[in-house]
Amino acid sequence: MSSADPTVSNPGGRLGRGTTILFGVLLVLAALQNLRHPVLLDDAYITFRSARNLARGEGLVFNPGEKVLSTTAPGYAIVLAGLTRLGLETVAAGQLASTASLLVAVLLLLRLFADMGRPIAGFSAGFILCFFPDLATAWGNETSLLLALFVLAWWRAQRNRPVSSAITASVGCMVRPDFALVALILGGVFLLRSRKDFLKYALVGIALSALWLAFMYWLCGAVAPNTLRVKMEQGILVANGAPQCVGWMTFARGFRWFLRRDVFDPASGIFILIGGLLLLSNKHLLVVLFWGAAHVLVYYLLHVPGYSWYYYPLWPLIALSAGVGIEFVSSWAARRESENAPERWWPHHALVLGLTFFCAMNLFGPYNADQWNKDKYMSYALMADCVRQHVRPNETVMMSDIGQIGYMSDCRVVDSYGLVHDVPDRTVFPDWGRVVEHFRPDYLLNLGWTKYCGPQYIEEVPLGKHMKSFPLSDGSSVVYRQIDYRRVGDDHLPVLMKRAD
Repeated sequence: MSSADPTVSNPGGRLGRGTTILFGVLLVLAALQNLRHPVLLDDAYITFRSARNLARGEGLVFNPGEKVLSTTAPGYAIVLAGLTRLGLETVAAGQLASTASLLVAVLLLLRLFADMGRPIAGFSAGFILCFFPDLATAWGNETSLLLALFVLAWWRAQRNRPVSSAITASVGCMVRPDFALVALILGGVFLLRSRKDFLKYALVGIALSALWLAFMYWLCGAVAPNTLRVKMEQGILVANGAPQCVGWMTFARGFRWFLRRDVFDPASGIFILIGGLLLLSNKHLLVVLFWGAAHVLVYYLLHVPGYSWYYYPLWPLIALSAGVGIEFVSSWAARRESENAPERWWPHHALVLGLTFFCAMNLFGPYNADQWNKDKYMSYALMADCVRQHVRPNETVMMSDIGQIGYMSDCRVVDSYGLVHDVPDRTVFPDWGRVVEHFRPDYLLNLGWTKYCGPQYIEEVPLGKHMKSFPLSDGSSVVYRQIDYRRVGDDHLPVLMKRAD
């Protein structure tokens, strides 16, 4: 790296011993805390249940006996199944995998930037990523593993190792299919360097991908997750059923989580803005920028709704931008101070203060999720207990949010959105009446969010008095009667209803 590199004033700068020790201590504390961090994301439990069923020998399925690829992260589910077979509870396996993967991602960032001669940027970016608050919305699922695989594949590409980079990128595609965007971008990097290296990269990647697709077709009867197709259908329904701006608004929702809490946060925004501008002038760091842009563009074109964890490639982009910004500021301060007192070593302390100040506003982000997620988690746990009390193993429950309740109750689930079902007539979903007619579930579970989803038809009435009727195409109807409920706060009244035969 030349000293003319505009993104850093002192590319060969070294970190002080105190800064290195502090970073190591914080990294260990983060690992210990992350192991205790609860998994609040409902979607993660879909993967957990599929992994647990695989560990039990029932296949990579959500409902045993239904051969549907119902997790977006099949490779991650297989990893969790292996850990479950070793004796870990599946949720604990997810917590362990997330913690280990995040640590690996941070350590790989250190090595990547050390190879560039930029340890300050590496330590800063790693520190920020380790405590990145948006990871709270996706803790326990495959996000941390994908970040680690991305940094590893990127690092191997930087060292011009096409075979190991292709293997890592292929593993990422096995964990989650949209990692193919990383594989394509790294392929472009090798193509620009050498046709021979590109051919090595492409042949290894294609061979491993073909083997994986054949294995998934044998295991699940499909090569693409059913969940991704359903999310696309949901987005298309929104786009077709509302003004065009609504499609853009659902897409933009994914940015709200980190724009509001990170980029515009006064403690971190200045470093992110400075580093983001400098990032554009460094060709070695453009890979992460291209990945973020390609990922967001593809998801928007596929009409996938704007769930925040779908935009995870933007999280390392923010961490790297902030790291480069902190590097620039600390190097500038060090240069100014060395002109007056070359023997002083306070610039390293300034770096520590900068990192600590950056972290101060966000440190507890991963460990204190917003109240809405906590309320949902508690509500789902209560309703899972309710389902276990009333539903027998051979009976089915229809619900909308199927992850945590389905995992904790372990009952047979009818999903009102069709995430775990592969039926010929996809227009059945998400019309509850048509789903009821098609599956005839024994129970209905209405989650009853009133504050966040608008008024619901469920009201708190004496047990057995409330009924819901669904007309059928033959002129008859199916009636469900309320048998139990759980009140959670002032705005949440989930209700369990049984079919009145």
